Amino acid sequence: MVAVTHGGTIWHGLHELLGLPFGTLGGVGNTAVTEVLRFGDHWVLETWNQQSHLPANLRTSRRPAEQRRKR
Repeated sequence: MVAVTHGGTIWHGLHELLGLPFGTLGGVGNTAVTEVLRFGDHWVLETWNQQSHLPANLRTSRRPAEQRRKR
């Protein structure tokens, strides 16, 4: 299955799905790919914010949410 959504939606959804405290995952870059695998009732984050499909000059670097708040 493939789902396409906005960064905030995937960020919040994955924290909830994986049972992570909010802010654990860093930000989501534009056109980034994230893969989640399901093993029975258990979900595993395979890749996060993957942008290797983009030319280097179009890749974004996002800092974790906690670091952005400390500015």
